Amino acid sequence: MTGVDTVTLRVVEPGDHAFLVDLYASTRAAELALLPWDAATRTTFVAQQFALQDASWSAAFPALERFLVLVATAPAGRVYVERSGPTHHLVDVAITPEVRGRGVGSFLLARLTAEADACGATMSLHVVPGNPAQRLYERFGFHAVDHRPFHTRMERQPTTAA
Repeated sequence: MTGVDTVTLRVVEPGDHAFLVDLYASTRAAELALLPWDAATRTTFVAQQFALQDASWSAAFPALERFLVLVATAPAGRVYVERSGPTHHLVDVAITPEVRGRGVGSFLLARLTAEADACGATMSLHVVPGNPAQRLYERFGFHAVDHRPFHTRMERQPTTAA
């Protein structure tokens, strides 16, 4: 187990770009493996998709905060959240394959839900159907409020008042 006491967050910096693209690629590895593309085509596609995703999130969430997850001092993931208004929206959590399943996601969700609870904010997120993280979200009190073909919207009410 990677000790969750060694997990910290810092604001994403321009020098993190290559790590973030590689992290994004790791989240798409299973579907990319099905394509008959060479490495160069796959790399170009991933870079384009990452840029499009980032631009889309920037437009949809003007107050988006981007954090790099560090385990000890090594980059191990990302957390993107918008905490404006009465709802905190967890836009994305991604953890490197080497660190997945070691409690880092639970640590991050505990921290984010505690922050939302402290100010009486509802939390929301979207999850792709079949994503195993949905069980983790349910353990933290999230429940499905809207099912779409490509995602399920989940919400969690605060457990304490501001």
